[in-house]
Order: sequence, then C-alpha cells, then structure tokens
Amino acid sequence: MHFNSKISSLYIHVPFCSSKCSYCDFFSLENSDYKMKKAVVDSTINQINALSSEYSFNDIETVYIGGGTPTSLPVSLLEKLIFSIDDSVKSEIKEFSIEINPETVDMETVYFLRDTPLTRLSTGIQSFDDRFLMMLGRRSTSDVCRNSLDLLKKTDRELNIDIISSIPGQKSGDSINDIKNALFYKPEHISLYSLTIEENTPIADYLNINDIDDDIWLETSEYLENSGFDHYEISNFAQNNHKCIHNLNGWKMKPYLGFGPAAVSTIIENNRPFRIFNTQDLSLFLEDAESRWNMKKEEISIKDFLIETLMMGFRTSEGIDTDLFSSSFSSDIYGIIPETIIKWINKGMLLKSEKNLTLTGKGRLFHSYVIIDIMNELEDKKNTFVLTP
Repeated sequence: MHFNSKISSLYIHVPFCSSKCSYCDFFSLENSDYKMKKAVVDSTINQINALSSEYSFNDIETVYIGGGTPTSLPVSLLEKLIFSIDDSVKSEIKEFSIEINPETVDMETVYFLRDTPLTRLSTGIQSFDDRFLMMLGRRSTSDVCRNSLDLLKKTDRELNIDIISSIPGQKSGDSINDIKNALFYKPEHISLYSLTIEENTPIADYLNINDIDDDIWLETSEYLENSGFDHYEISNFAQNNHKCIHNLNGWKMKPYLGFGPAAVSTIIENNRPFRIFNTQDLSLFLEDAESRWNMKKEEISIKDFLIETLMMGFRTSEGIDTDLFSSSFSSDIYGIIPETIIKWINKGMLLKSEKNLTLTGKGRLFHSYVIIDIMNELEDKKNTFVLTP
C-alpha cells in the first residue's frame, strides 16, 4: 500500500495479435496491417509524452509492455515505442518488462532485445504438450516453444515463463512435466495459472468450470515450491530476489498509469482514488491529443478502494500490513471486518501476527470467498473511510 500521488509504474498495452487464443478475454485485434499498428504506436507515444508533462515521471520504478502480443509489432515500431518510453522516464527504472509469444521469436528478436533497456522477458509458453496447446488455441507448438526459449536465453535478460495448469484432460503428471521442461531453461520466475474459462471466449463453447481439476494446479504448485521457488503470490513463483516488482507494486496498490487502447490507470489525487479508462475504439483513440484519447476518469469510493486493497494484499504471501492499513484508511482492520477475520482464522486459513494478516497457502486458494465475505460484511457500513497521505 502506498497512498500518495507518486506514479510508480507504467503499463503499455499493445493490442495486436496474429490470432486470438481460445481462452483469452483481453482486448486484442487480429491481423492488423502495418498502417494501423504504426498509427496506434504513434498515438500511444503521444499519450505517454502528454501525460509525462501532467504527472511526474520522476519516481517510476517499473515499466511493463503487455498485450496482445507486443512482439507482433515490426521491430522498427517496437524499438520506437521502447526507446520513447525510456526517454520519457526521469528516474532509473528498476524493472522493464515485455510480454513475448514464442512464435514471434527469431534471431532478429534476440539481436534487437540485446540492444534495448529491457530487463525482463515474460514468455507465454503455457504448455510443452501439443495436445494442450491445440486445445488452448495457441499458434505455437512444443518445438516452437523450446526453440524460442533457447533463443531468449541468449539475451541475458531475466526470464519469466507462463504455464497454464488444470487444462481438461490433463493429469497432474502432465502439468508437472510442463514445469520440469520450464525449469530446464533456468527461469528466474514462473507464473502458474489455473485455466480460467471466461464468458464469451471460444473455449467456453466446449468447456465449462466443471471440467477444471484444481487438484492438478495444487500438486504442480507444490512441485514448484519443492524446486526452490518462493510462492509469493497466488499464481507467481520466484527464485530469490527475482519477484516481479511491477506486479508487487500493483498488489500494493501503488499508483500507475496505463497507455494504449483499453489500458487502465489508478491514481491518487488530493487523497482521493481515481481510475482512468482508455477507450477500446481505435478510431476514438486515434483522435489523439485533440480529444485526450477519449480517456474517461472516474472517482473510486474509498470503501471500494479499501476492498481492492484487501483483495490485492491477500493475494500475496506477505498479506496485509495491519498498521499501514490502519494509518492509510484511518480505520482499524480488526474493527471493520471482525467477523470475516474470526471466521477464516477459525478455519485455519488466516494467520494473525504482530504486524500482518496473511492467508495461508491453502487459504489463498479460497481468496475469492474471503473477499466475498469482506464485501458482505462491509455492505451495510457507511462509507466513512478516508485516505490519509
């Protein structure tokens, strides 16, 4: 938690993909031409430059370029975007990340990445098994995944590998084998997600939530922990000193700015939280500075912001710093949600220490139920909370 106006992170959304995966519900566009990609990159750079004059970029710690598939951009456009971002930041960036899909990696990519200020590469492998890659609608094959990782290791950048577990038809041995294959490339960080079936995605047409076996994810996460990885957030595992700083800033609710179509920002102004939404309509986004990229700014109620703070904090192994929470909201956490705290402590899934409230490893599996209990307990309470600097 960090409730002041200093912007700590930048997120840049590149909304282009060669094709859309069957489980994906992020905003992305397939098979856009060079002209459109260039227009969006130029407008995004203009947005970054404009907001850098409105908000101080003197305290930026992390930059994250996501999508979509950022590396689906031509190298010339991606290079322009990366160096424009780097030029706009007035502080030393601790972590500069980009998402990469395996099918976009070749030697040209390696040479390019070596010459950029990027420090961290996050690649969506998802599985090393062609059966499951096909089910997920991935363009890559297991051979493409292995070849891309061989090449990315040549960049000498930190490496994160995304793996999806609990895919219908998968056995725990299959999922653990994916982790064994990932560990062969010695990544500093692994994100292990249980497959989520979102409404209005192609995969929802032939699979449903009852097809997901959470025990597979549990066994796979235990294997990762036993392999020396710190399970520091529900879906994230890191070797020592290689936690994702960008994501940690988000879980601590540090203010950040989002750029590009469909990107979102969360900021604090005059001790009041706000969210800024970028339009998904490219024609509106490309109106550029004349219409301020058609951004929409909405104030977040302090109660909703408090719930978000608990929701994000309980995702992590550190949990909630109770003293910091109380000073930030001028409220004692034990006084505002006593029933939820007692209930989950009695279940053995919430731990109370001198300074923290933390969900156990098993408790984090029930994270969504804990948050529902918090929302229900706060429902009838007046929105009398305030943010203090």
